[in-house]
Amino acid sequence: MNKPVEVPEPGPMLSAQRERPPVAGFWVRCIACILDVILLGFFAYAMVFVLKEQLLMLGKLAPYFGLAIIFCYFWLANGPVGKGKTIGKSLFNITTLRYDGQPLELKEALVRTLVQVEYWLAQYIIVPFFLHDVSSQTPLMISYTIVNLAVAFLIANAVLIGVHPFKQGFHDLLARSYVAKDPPRLTEEQLVATPDERMAKWRRSAFQSAGIAFVVVLVISLYNGFRTVYSEGTMKAIRLTQEARELFSIEGFELVAVGGTSLPSEEEPAGSRQVERRQERPDDLVTSTGAPAAKPKRYSFAFLYVRYGSIDEEILEHDRYVRVLLAESKDWVREKLRTDLQDMTEQGLNPERVMFVFEEWLNLVLYNYKNRVYQTSLPLDLAIEESPSSAAYP
Repeated sequence: MNKPVEVPEPGPMLSAQRERPPVAGFWVRCIACILDVILLGFFAYAMVFVLKEQLLMLGKLAPYFGLAIIFCYFWLANGPVGKGKTIGKSLFNITTLRYDGQPLELKEALVRTLVQVEYWLAQYIIVPFFLHDVSSQTPLMISYTIVNLAVAFLIANAVLIGVHPFKQGFHDLLARSYVAKDPPRLTEEQLVATPDERMAKWRRSAFQSAGIAFVVVLVISLYNGFRTVYSEGTMKAIRLTQEARELFSIEGFELVAVGGTSLPSEEEPAGSRQVERRQERPDDLVTSTGAPAAKPKRYSFAFLYVRYGSIDEEILEHDRYVRVLLAESKDWVREKLRTDLQDMTEQGLNPERVMFVFEEWLNLVLYNYKNRVYQTSLPLDLAIEESPSSAAYP
């Protein structure tokens, strides 16, 4: 005689097994985070608009200041100050909570935020130690590896949130937290326990998917990075920039890039010493690493000097010395166009002028302020004898 089948009584644990757990989904969390980042970007922009001169005084410390603002926002808002709600989460009625349903303490929120902002920590705190003086490919490859480790972890964390039954990322698991829909309906027992094989398999699949995503992204990015960093074009770019820094250094400024940039059309005035055309920027410099997508009608060879702070009228004190260096740079550019950059001339990218550009930079992580303060140029086809010599400068 067959025994009667025992039917378990309905309860919260059985409900959690049969239905998706009542937690905030991947996409709502993603959109809430994007809104928070956008709001922080607007805040950084407003700070630059109101306190530009004061912030420029920070110089190269500005990224740390911007990172501190981002970190404190997520740390305190997800902790006891914001009771688990950032502005983005408040808009979607979701809350970061501990397993017992209470807001995170400062220590727990600190652990969660350290993992959450790991990409920015790697980019602005770890990488600069290797990029302070790039004279070979090795520091570039180390920096590239660190950044891509952070990116791979970021993607793996997103995959884990998307697949995990309780939508928990590594930052949630380490802080023993989860993001709940308001009002929260999960108990600590449900979050910690593994009631059946189905839930256990679901969790294992989440970690396996995150691991696979991490490995795939890291391998592909490192392979592409190795090909780029150790390419002939990168070797040329490093060598040219280092040589230019030695020959054409200017006190108080950093020469960050040399290469080609398009000029305005014939109808527009060419660059003058005091720049009025703010929209033209030599940030996307064309070097021997490849040709631009569209062939420019007019073309110059630019030296981009930056100051991580306010320039004010300081550049005018260097005006005569800058013009001497500019004249001397013409011979150097001509020589490089015949040797290292011969492929550029073969592509028809023949520069008409040589140009020095000076910009002040301020980086608040989520908002980068760049302002071209000064620009001067000379036609590249003039004979070098017609230009002032270095002996004329006392």
